[in-house]
Amino acid sequence: MDAAKLALKVRKVLQKQIRAKGYEVGAELLSPEKLNPSRLNISDTGENDPDPNKETIRIVVTFHGLVENPTGIGDNPNEMLEFIVIEDGTEPDIKQVQEGRILLYNAKRYNITLVSPATLAGLLIIKEVTAKAVK
Repeated sequence: MDAAKLALKVRKVLQKQIRAKGYEVGAELLSPEKLNPSRLNISDTGENDPDPNKETIRIVVTFHGLVENPTGIGDNPNEMLEFIVIEDGTEPDIKQVQEGRILLYNAKRYNITLVSPATLAGLLIIKEVTAKAVK
């Protein structure tokens, strides 16, 4: 079996086992005009983009909770969100999940800090994403 056939079979399984059963939820992806993944460089003025592009995407949440961040002055919990996104490669750039973008989920804002994509024959892209809650 070649990779293209395997990608089509995996897509059918994902459609049947994840999408048809309602495991995907809607979230909004905010894409600023200028993407700054680190937000810690000298050119960042600290001002947010006043009107970022909003796109609705479908995600499968795999973890949502507090993660302890120990420091010298005490523990500081970070609210983390881990999810996967299933893409087929035809999405426009503003609808693709990338590091540095903001995700609105469950009335909270999350900064996307890590995106780990896995591609199968260029037909199916599954991204494993980690995001941290921001105010």
